[in-house]
Amino acid sequence: MTCIVNKNEGSNRIPGLDGIRAIAILMVLCAHFISGSNSNWLIKLLAKNGGFGVEIFFVLSGFLITILILREEEKNDGFSIRIFYLRRALRILPPLTIFLVFLSLLNFVGGIKITGLDISACLFFLRNYFGQSQETEHIWTLSIEEQYYLLFPILITLIKSNRIRLTFLVVMVLLLSPWKQYCYSFPEMNWRRTDLRFEPLIIGSAFAISRQAVFPKVLTNQFFSSAWAVFLSLFVIAASFAASKSNLVGIQSLRTTATYVSIGLIVNAVSSGKVWLVSPILATNPIIWLGQISYSLYIWQQLFSPFDNRTNLSWYTFSPQNIFLAFIFGAVSFYLIENPANAFKAKLFGSKSRTGQ
Repeated sequence: MTCIVNKNEGSNRIPGLDGIRAIAILMVLCAHFISGSNSNWLIKLLAKNGGFGVEIFFVLSGFLITILILREEEKNDGFSIRIFYLRRALRILPPLTIFLVFLSLLNFVGGIKITGLDISACLFFLRNYFGQSQETEHIWTLSIEEQYYLLFPILITLIKSNRIRLTFLVVMVLLLSPWKQYCYSFPEMNWRRTDLRFEPLIIGSAFAISRQAVFPKVLTNQFFSSAWAVFLSLFVIAASFAASKSNLVGIQSLRTTATYVSIGLIVNAVSSGKVWLVSPILATNPIIWLGQISYSLYIWQQLFSPFDNRTNLSWYTFSPQNIFLAFIFGAVSFYLIENPANAFKAKLFGSKSRTGQ
């Protein structure tokens, strides 16, 4: 999911953020591959709340893409939308295109049923509005990210002051929160609609602007870079989950916003690489590797997921071979498609990023 997308351009990454990606993709995999009847309470909890992994990806995407833009502005005394869009296309399209070609071949031989509308909706990043196939349903998250990547750079070019940019983003969050609450009264609402899904990305961008340009001394101080900030945020997230069934007016919108802000605080703290206990765990090699392949793994895992409403449960959707196949295809995509594409991108634009973007 770019962050559903993991934009690897060089070796100067922030390992802790790869660790956050790893946690997010694990939650998605638990939701897609593990039965809710599993007896392990932790696995059951992860499987039930796998959608939370997507929200983590969204906040992280907004944070990282904004850090990348701000650093480019600082380095080059300006920001090129054209180069930004080219970089995104080279990062996102190669793995996605190969995946869609593979699905088309499976459709041709009768392995799955997929339509031209499904393929087009994925390629034009409109899968949150159009398409029916189960195998491409997960591309709605990537569509949300790309829609944000299309619009956010325009905001950056129109507004030059980081303080005004931050103010604009905060106002957007304050407006979106009651708007979401209003939409909750319509059960048939398309909850993958752009305006209902931009909030975590906006909050991620707001944290990046605050950390990088507006309040750097605050968000990099001892508290906000500590385990206390992480544990306090986790407590808020747990309270938010506990309030998920509450009927109090406005509580559903408030709790989701509080969750996104808490994720932003965790991302900010982990970015320092100095969080007691947390940073060393997130920086272990297996966790980093999982975070690095998270985009390709997310793209491919859907094909092997044993959803109840699938019309064609084939051998590759059954356990345990489905999870092995998901990792194999994800890893192959990472090493043979993502890495060469990223190397070409780095050579073309001559840049590497500490963010992994």
